[in-house]
Amino acid sequence: MKIDSSFLNILPLNNFPKINYTPKISFTGSNLAPLDKDTVTFSGTQKTESSSKNKKLDPAERGSRRLTTEIHRESDNAYSLFKYILGTVLDETIIDLDEPDAQTRIKNAIDENRNKPILYVTSRRKKPNSIAEKMGQLHIRSKAQVRNNMNDIIGARIIVSGVGTKEGDYVLDKLTQGVKETPLKIKKIKNHGQQNPRLKYTTQKALDKLITASRKNGSPTCEYVDQPRDSGYLAVHLLTENIADGFSAEIQIMGLDVERFKEIEDLCYKCHAGKGVGKKYKEIEDLFKPYRGDEDFMAQYLEYTKRAYKHERLKPLHNKDEFSEFLSIPDDLNLIPKELDFNNIRKIKNRIDHETNPTKNPTLK
Repeated sequence: MKIDSSFLNILPLNNFPKINYTPKISFTGSNLAPLDKDTVTFSGTQKTESSSKNKKLDPAERGSRRLTTEIHRESDNAYSLFKYILGTVLDETIIDLDEPDAQTRIKNAIDENRNKPILYVTSRRKKPNSIAEKMGQLHIRSKAQVRNNMNDIIGARIIVSGVGTKEGDYVLDKLTQGVKETPLKIKKIKNHGQQNPRLKYTTQKALDKLITASRKNGSPTCEYVDQPRDSGYLAVHLLTENIADGFSAEIQIMGLDVERFKEIEDLCYKCHAGKGVGKKYKEIEDLFKPYRGDEDFMAQYLEYTKRAYKHERLKPLHNKDEFSEFLSIPDDLNLIPKELDFNNIRKIKNRIDHETNPTKNPTLK
């Protein structure tokens, strides 16, 4: 595997990440698209699950619009380089979620790659307002602090097919080879899972190979963390070393149905926590307001979420049930009202999305 350095008109690969360049690259053929909003948490820190105690940030605690706009612009080089390197390593096109045809390309990729280990790869970059909110959460104020403390300004998602570990191991083997042969360097690996071994995306052997390769090739302190979440979230997260200009990136590996459910789970979490979801989803936010501060409700909702992640992870791909409902509220979780059933939240969200953007295909969510 070789990165074509002439493509970016730069010096040899051993100097590659340190070069300040402005590549003129078109990614129109890629399977990665940037997210239209901050629906994915490419974060170096685990979100607090006991969300009922979180409050909206005071405007004074948010990063300034001018500063975050500058940070967003200064991440251009790193973002372009990251997409180019990752696409080369995986031998996949990258779908940038900011491109207008991203959802169509995702749908086409699913149809074309249903028998391949990787269904599609998407990339996204945080918008200035999302950078501002994260700066407020972390209580940071400067560009230097952003570069040192925010790992999720740029990132990518690799969506695998199947419900076993074969597909995840294929991805890790590709990344291991990339660490050896390209400027891609991994400094941290976080395995978010549950106790059930059937839910794992990769084998420990494949993880160990990536850890060993990373420590030998540019990341001697590469850290591995087995980090289950209270919500039962299922994914493997990788944090890179500096891509360019001080910006690192996060890579997520997960299955198709888990990704679809994660968007609903993220929205529910933000609504219950009182985090900013904008006026668009106020109807959903209002459904959660009566339950803020109710610890018994929150405990049951986390259990509900954990079971839903398991249900989505084990759902067979590409059959008549592919777009079937998320897990309905189990009988033993009696504190959860019917209006907060994940299926109901999804229906409301799809209606709102269609009303605000009729061209968007809700079945992709």
